[in-house]
Amino acid sequence: SGNPVKEILVQSQEEDSDLIVMGCHKSGDYQWEGAVNLPQKVANNAVCSVLVIKEKKKIRKIACCLDQENISQKSIEMINQMLTLYQTELEVVGLTDGTALKPRVAKNLDAILKYYNARQIKAWIKLVDAGSLASFISQEARRSMMALWMGEHSLLSKMFPPSKVNKLIQGSQSSVLLLR
Repeated sequence: SGNPVKEILVQSQEEDSDLIVMGCHKSGDYQWEGAVNLPQKVANNAVCSVLVIKEKKKIRKIACCLDQENISQKSIEMINQMLTLYQTELEVVGLTDGTALKPRVAKNLDAILKYYNARQIKAWIKLVDAGSLASFISQEARRSMMALWMGEHSLLSKMFPPSKVNKLIQGSQSSVLLLR
């Protein structure tokens, strides 16, 4: 009863949830029990990770935009679970500054790739200029499940204010996993 967004968020905090899973239609009808844009509002305000599942669609790839400096082990494990669930490949997106990777980011991407290779998970790295990340994500969301590290100190959380997260969830034809 009451405001569904508020109730979901309170419940997830009371239960100390790691993940909120919500379903919605890819057709663009995001009303849920009379609450307009409920998945977007929950995704923007939750302190834990949120998975917005679109109507059944074959997921062929999970594209992960990870803040290579701050990603949590819990988030990596959630990605592992999605890979196992969907039996798909993984593309880890690394951000460049227009010319090259910073040595620290290159080292962290290498560590992530080694982590997945050690688990026999097919993964590869895709480098994207930070200035074109929003358009890359918008394009990629049409064909791949997106997993975005949106933690408190994440570069992505600064690049994707709530209005852009709303557009991503609405415009994506596949599921979206916001990691925190």
